[in-house]
Amino acid sequence: MSEGKVLTGKVCWFDARRGIGFVTKDDNSGDLFCHWSNLQMSGFKTLKPGQKVSFEIGENHKGPQAINIKILEDSQE
Repeated sequence: MSEGKVLTGKVCWFDARRGIGFVTKDDNSGDLFCHWSNLQMSGFKTLKPGQKVSFEIGENHKGPQAINIKILEDSQE
């Protein structure tokens, strides 16, 4: 696993009301769950589909998830 290594990817989807979503790794090796508590931003924490993000891989009770998520660029939508 890539724990501690900074990876990049794009937001697949994110439900702001529930505070959960998924990001796709740039290497196409799969999607990772993401939770609003792992977003590194101030104010209302949310993501938009297509946004480019950086993140690390951590673990939760259900398996791997994206942590330390930072927006690199906004989506083109």
